[in-house]
Amino acid sequence: MICETCAKDLVLALAAAILGVAFPLLVGAIQRIDDKYGSTRLVGLFAKERATICFCLFLIATIIELFAYIVILPKDWEVRLADTIWYEAWGYMAAICCIGMVVGLLWVVYLIRVYYDAPRLQKRLLQGNVSLEKRKAWFELWAAIIKKTDNIDVLRPCYQSYYEWIINYRLGKEKKEVEYPPELYDGVIAINEILCASKKKVVSIHNGNDIITALWDDFQQTQLSEKTYHVIWTCLFQQLHYKHYDWLIVYWRMAHQHLLFSMQSYYEGERIQDNKGNFVTITAEEASKRESDRKKFKEFHTALGAMLLYKKEYGLLKQMLYYSNAKPPQYVLLYNDLAEIIPAFMELVADTWDNPFRLERDYPFPDLQSGVRNNSIINGWIQRYLALMVMRLYTLPQDYTYRNYLFALPDTPAELATKQAWLDNIPLLKTRLQEVSKADWLQEVLEEDATSLNMYQRMKQLSGLLDDLKDQLQGKIQKQRQDQPLSDKEVREFNDIAIAMTNRNLAAYRAALSGNVTQNYSEYDIHAVIREVEPLEAFADEKTISYINIKESLSAMLLHMFRGYLLNTFTFQHPLQYRVFTENMDMAIKKMQLNRDEHLILCIGLNTLSIWKDANPLSEGRFTTSDGIEIQELLGEFNSPMDRSLVILNKCDLPQLEFMPPSDGIKEKFHLEKIDDAYQLYTSVVKLKEDEELYDLARRRGTYSSKQLQESVMVSADINARVRWKLYTHMVQIKVLYQYLDNGSDNVNSISPFNRYYSKKA
Repeated sequence: MICETCAKDLVLALAAAILGVAFPLLVGAIQRIDDKYGSTRLVGLFAKERATICFCLFLIATIIELFAYIVILPKDWEVRLADTIWYEAWGYMAAICCIGMVVGLLWVVYLIRVYYDAPRLQKRLLQGNVSLEKRKAWFELWAAIIKKTDNIDVLRPCYQSYYEWIINYRLGKEKKEVEYPPELYDGVIAINEILCASKKKVVSIHNGNDIITALWDDFQQTQLSEKTYHVIWTCLFQQLHYKHYDWLIVYWRMAHQHLLFSMQSYYEGERIQDNKGNFVTITAEEASKRESDRKKFKEFHTALGAMLLYKKEYGLLKQMLYYSNAKPPQYVLLYNDLAEIIPAFMELVADTWDNPFRLERDYPFPDLQSGVRNNSIINGWIQRYLALMVMRLYTLPQDYTYRNYLFALPDTPAELATKQAWLDNIPLLKTRLQEVSKADWLQEVLEEDATSLNMYQRMKQLSGLLDDLKDQLQGKIQKQRQDQPLSDKEVREFNDIAIAMTNRNLAAYRAALSGNVTQNYSEYDIHAVIREVEPLEAFADEKTISYINIKESLSAMLLHMFRGYLLNTFTFQHPLQYRVFTENMDMAIKKMQLNRDEHLILCIGLNTLSIWKDANPLSEGRFTTSDGIEIQELLGEFNSPMDRSLVILNKCDLPQLEFMPPSDGIKEKFHLEKIDDAYQLYTSVVKLKEDEELYDLARRRGTYSSKQLQESVMVSADINARVRWKLYTHMVQIKVLYQYLDNGSDNVNSISPFNRYYSKKA
């Protein structure tokens, strides 16, 4: 049983601990952590430590105990048994709090020592399962260490942990693209910024690039992601901004070695040793992927060189252009002959159209604020850099092993469109070469002084080489245009389009003009044909330009012709004609006194609902008026007198439309083949070079030269039909007028009943 005096002494001791030791210790520790590392995130982690939480809990318990002693405990020693038990329990609780305070205090003191010792703190942060918050705090710790110490023993664990994190993240991702967590990228950029801004030269990171080049994979065979390239680009720009030219040179050297030794080209069927020591055979896909990775890596450093040229860092650029670690020299990050430079230039120009914002996204230039023109400006500086690569060829050492091949022209591309693009862009390459040859900075970048005479001779040689390339391209383009076969896919697509458009345009005519006329009729033959000369490449797989809607245009041409001829047969029946504005159309129809069982309205080139708002739809293109008169919509023809007209006739006077095949002679001459039975639609696509008769037919037109005809096809399409009209067919044509569009007045008041007109004609 604890006496009252002991209890009082214990409470006083606890109060002294709270006010004199515990609370000031905790506040001071937090303040010193913030001062030492400048990291609120580390302060937050310290506050969440179990020792800190335990310490705070005992502090709270002690305060509660103090108030309990003052307010609750009895003042008289002679109390009831219950009060005595409570008093005794309170004493034990006070003892426990006292012990807890001591243990918590010692634990916090230990934790404070850990947080004050950077290596121990780093080890604590990275042990076990590292949370995102701890990883961010670790980067802030690293940054604080760099700012405040040169101790290599302190910095080495930081780098070691960084490398281990990256290596562990790559595990299981061999031959895959790796994108690291955002906190790693943010940390790399932050650490690099601190290194660049620091005036100290930390021994363990003297070149400033270890943190960047660790993102490359020299052993685990993973691939760099676009985000990783972007972070590296940002870090290099930071180094350039702070004028750490020596770091950039060291980076260039390390990139040279990485491409040379860790990104060698693969060849299909080649056997290599993987990172586990096993021999594997390279597949075509792996070889292609490796070449794509090398190309991206080289493009990145080409853009870096262009940025240095843009920033006028000529001395730094000169060191990079002539750096090599081999004898004879190798410049693996550069384009070293025309066979490499010209394709790179052409691809760059083509990329402007295919990806108009890619360069601005991947390789943003500093201080470039031109809006949508940024990408074009970056593209232009890369073009100048590639032109500089051409001029650099003249300054390479004489012992360069393939010196004689530096100015060999590249192989022309296989694709016809790419050949044409090269041909179109040769003048631009000449312009860039001329611009660079006259640039004031050229002498500062190249290792030799070029006199005006030498430069004139070099430009003359380069111009001649590009002219030779132009001649090669023109010859191969012409030959490929003439010799390439027709594409079954393109011809089939043309036929499918022709069938679809024919059905869409003529289905209503075929359904409406379905009379049965066997005697006392007039017969009209309709021959709608096209014999069009078109470029062969429009119907081949390889194209130099896009032939948008050419197939639709040819089909539409055929159908316009057919509809025009067919509608002309309506005019041959000499219909009685009226002119009526749309707002008077109901009056006109009522005055004609039509019968729903006997009469039919053909709505040619008009929208029924624009005339009769209350028309009842039956099916697509078929309606009835409020009086039950059937209306059939038909496509019109703008140059036909029947366009924008209503034709009223007796149902028994409907003409008979019958589709017919072309003659055997026509089919044989133009190689026509039937592609649709319903409309007897025949088409063909014939290379003029392979058919002398059709070639002569096209040549006699005098529209195309012989060279053009050699690269052309004749597209033929035939629709033949026979229309039979009853003799003395009774028909009324109402030309529909629109206010504000048509001049003159209507003659709706002259309209008489249809049957009266009927009887007069009879």
